[in-house]
Amino acid sequence: MKVYLLIGFLVLFDLTQAQETKSKKEIRQEKNELAFQESKALIESINYEFVAIQANPQGGKTINLTTNPNHLKIIGDSIDSYLPYFGKSHSASFGSSDSGIKCSVKHAKYEVTINDNKLQQIVKFSGKGKNDNYKFSLTISSNGSATLFVNSNKKSGISYFGNVQGIKPDKKQK
Repeated sequence: MKVYLLIGFLVLFDLTQAQETKSKKEIRQEKNELAFQESKALIESINYEFVAIQANPQGGKTINLTTNPNHLKIIGDSIDSYLPYFGKSHSASFGSSDSGIKCSVKHAKYEVTINDNKLQQIVKFSGKGKNDNYKFSLTISSNGSATLFVNSNKKSGISYFGNVQGIKPDKKQK
């Protein structure tokens, strides 16, 4: 009799505990939503940088960039990019050794689109380098990982995969 009473009590206790705990899916959704809100606040601060881990040229293999210094910095209305380029150049200046995607834009105009359903943000802007014009599209997911697509007038398009992070005060450019 005591055994049945104990088993009944344990089953009742277990059922109430199961109703109070959240499922793994609910916990994951809450975690993603919180990370998305943090990512959104970072983008709204207009003080962040994208650091590429991989480059994906059109028609080429993925290239690891962990040992290559690179960045795309957005500070206020200024944008600075220094990204290595791997791909076909349709026209190059004679004697030019400038093979990367390098540009600095002051008073940049960019557009931020927020997709709450997919928990991602898309930042689009244009830049002019020494001999080329670029169009950038940065897609940022809720966890801070991002994909950057770069199209150019004189080069084949390329995409980069990496992370978006805040810029520490000592790294700011003036």
